[in-house]
Amino acid sequence: LTLSCGLESPSRAAVSPDGRWVAAGCGAVTLVWDTARAAPPARLVGHRGPVRGVAFSPDGKRVATASQDGTVRLWRSDTGVEVAVYDEHN
Repeated sequence: LTLSCGLESPSRAAVSPDGRWVAAGCGAVTLVWDTARAAPPARLVGHRGPVRGVAFSPDGKRVATASQDGTVRLWRSDTGVEVAVYDEHN
């Protein structure tokens, strides 16, 4: 698996505890690869600034992304659906 963000390098990357999912911050977007399938990565879009942190839940079912925009977003690893948004005012 090659982590590619196009013209830029990933800013942060994480691997789920079971090794199935790999996530990388690419500017304001996070890409999530399913290592069990040869499919293009899911694109997690919602941040308004560069992604500065990526982490998986212990069971690998969720991925959290933190951005320079002051938000932390929680996503489902398998679908890329946003579950929650936490900002500096929450």
